[in-house]
Amino acid sequence: MTPSRLSELDVTTEIELELTNRCNAACVGCPRDDMPSFGQMTDRTLDRILSLYEVGDVGGSNMSWIARRVTLAGGGDPLIHPRAPQVIEHIAQRGFSVHLITNATGATEPRIEQIVASGVSSIAVSFWGIEADEYERSMKLPFARALRNVERLAVRARENGIPLTVTWVRAPTVLSTSEAIAKFWDARGIAVNVSDNEMWNRGGLLSTGPTEATGDLLFPDPAREIWCADLVLSDAWSWNGTCLMCCCNYFTSARHVLGSVEKDTYATLKQRKRDLVAARPLPAMCQTCLQPRRKQSSWLAEPIHSRLSAAEWDDLTYRAPAA
Repeated sequence: MTPSRLSELDVTTEIELELTNRCNAACVGCPRDDMPSFGQMTDRTLDRILSLYEVGDVGGSNMSWIARRVTLAGGGDPLIHPRAPQVIEHIAQRGFSVHLITNATGATEPRIEQIVASGVSSIAVSFWGIEADEYERSMKLPFARALRNVERLAVRARENGIPLTVTWVRAPTVLSTSEAIAKFWDARGIAVNVSDNEMWNRGGLLSTGPTEATGDLLFPDPAREIWCADLVLSDAWSWNGTCLMCCCNYFTSARHVLGSVEKDTYATLKQRKRDLVAARPLPAMCQTCLQPRRKQSSWLAEPIHSRLSAAEWDDLTYRAPAA
């Protein structure tokens, strides 16, 4: 293939941080059977990671651009970290926007006040199903307590101008229709995402049924220069300061590690990503990754949309056939 400007991308639009890989849920869509050792991110590791991204928009013909958007997720629930609200506040004070993904069972009343005062930019609450039995089969958490926490958190978030959205996955255990789920949350004045809920297989780590690509779920296309927007645009950091190939690597001990915050620079890590993108064949884990690529890549690429030509946007977001 003929290299294009896309192959020279030096961009990060999302920094995903795993404050901890511990979780009190056991979601059917989370492949936690082979998780590595458990721990939580130290303040020193956090600060060293953030320092890699504090150069801002450095311009240049190769479109070098570093976002200041942090997503707290990883292989665990961020609110398991005992100082999660204080960590969010620290990240926000360093000039980053913070997007929190949580099941909200750790959002007790005192913590809710800490969370809404932390400077968090947005919150996504994972809540699979609207009936007690389907929720508890899906997430292995107590329905009544979780719902109470979500309702309280949503009220305080709304009062403080913080967007909060409920997300869910169309797992086999979730029997309620999208319409019923939308109605349930609308009655509570809470936004819910009913358009992006595919259960993807996390790089082949999760069995989701038939392996053929259908609808929005697509395997990576090696004929494309940028065959995975996650690899190019999102940097995934584990709690112990290792930079992983992507967010799927949180859930396996057989990780593809790009480097360490203790040893590597931002430029070094991005070059290793470029080498991975250019290599053929694709990494074995990537070859089996069935993901909603159009939706995921569009969300990740939106911050650089204005810098891309129409053809580049279509190629990056799987909206045009690979040449």
